Amino acid sequence: PVPAGVAAAAHAQALALGMGDNEGGIAVAEPWWDRLQGHPEADAALLALSESLITCKLRMSQDIRDLNEARVRLAERLGKVDALADAYSSLGVHYATQGLISFSLVLLDAAADMARKQHRPSALARALLNQTAFLNADDVAQAVDRGREALAAAYTSGAAIWISFAQVNLALAFIERGLWEELEQALAGDIDVTEKTNEQCFAALALELKLARGEPWSLPWSVAARPAGDDYASEGWQDYCEALAARADGRTGEALAHVMAALEKMFAFSGTWDDLPHFWSAAVDLTVETGDRAARDRLLELADDSQTRIPVSLKGHRHRLEALWTDRHGGDPSDVERGLRDALEAYDAWGSVVHLARARAELGVWLTGQGRAAEAAPLVEQARATFTELGATAWLAELDDRLAAPLPTGSGSGS
Repeated sequence: PVPAGVAAAAHAQALALGMGDNEGGIAVAEPWWDRLQGHPEADAALLALSESLITCKLRMSQDIRDLNEARVRLAERLGKVDALADAYSSLGVHYATQGLISFSLVLLDAAADMARKQHRPSALARALLNQTAFLNADDVAQAVDRGREALAAAYTSGAAIWISFAQVNLALAFIERGLWEELEQALAGDIDVTEKTNEQCFAALALELKLARGEPWSLPWSVAARPAGDDYASEGWQDYCEALAARADGRTGEALAHVMAALEKMFAFSGTWDDLPHFWSAAVDLTVETGDRAARDRLLELADDSQTRIPVSLKGHRHRLEALWTDRHGGDPSDVERGLRDALEAYDAWGSVVHLARARAELGVWLTGQGRAAEAAPLVEQARATFTELGATAWLAELDDRLAAPLPTGSGSGS
């Protein structure tokens, strides 16, 4: 039974990572995990099975704490440093999805330190790429630094799955930080889509660049041939891609429905962290543009009803939503200005060059519409300089159009 258990672990891992079938992976591995308990020679097989089960359960937002404790005991008994560091990372990811980010980062730091000292590049890559994912929402400058180290470690390890995740998390940091030339190079290079969710994420990032630049675009798949997957993250990114496609075609109501579906799935997967703020920003644009009060109320509920600290990025998006909504619906101008300036402050703290520039443009347009062109001028020039550096010609054209005939700030269309 021990060799069969090892084979079941490999089969389960292949189902989860190769086919996106996490339920199938659990169905294969769990019976062997139960059967081999107490077997005198089964520790190595149980260690492999624990890895497969944790992989599948994390992707389905299931509690892995008891299973991970058993994995730590097995790793310590067998002297497996890679597995021990990996167990720290798994628990860090679990706690991050529960919103306990400070606790998560401590565990991921411990995993990275252990892996560095013992020269275990695979374990190091996993710890760092998960740090990158969570820092993307809170401190994107740090995320870029961690992401670069994660990708270097992943290439050293040769593990395709960690190369794939490290690439995509660093790409997300690049787009927010305004490092678009590096992002373009990454997208044009040897992208690893071993992880199916990352195929959708890379497609979304490519679309976002093209929309900002007014360039032709298309989804790399048809709606009838959506990439397969049974976890919330994969399905969320798929919905987000379809939201971008619908918006570019002018189907704003459909785009809003898709992005709200993406938000719900990502919230179920990781709470207000990980990739949720990326979706939230697009949802703000569409909610204000359509005037959908139910969507606006749900966005505020997702942010305000969180039982943990929300990331800096989401704080900025929330301020922006309130300001644009107030402006669109004839609210107090002082509330609009305060909200836009609060968003600017949050985006600056987050380190997102892109969102900071877009918020400057929105505040500049609003001030111009209020007859305060002198105050608006430096904000507009800063925004224009960033858009020019990014090559965001569609955003530049939109800014010029809105300055020529200032409308309520929320009346414009972003991407």
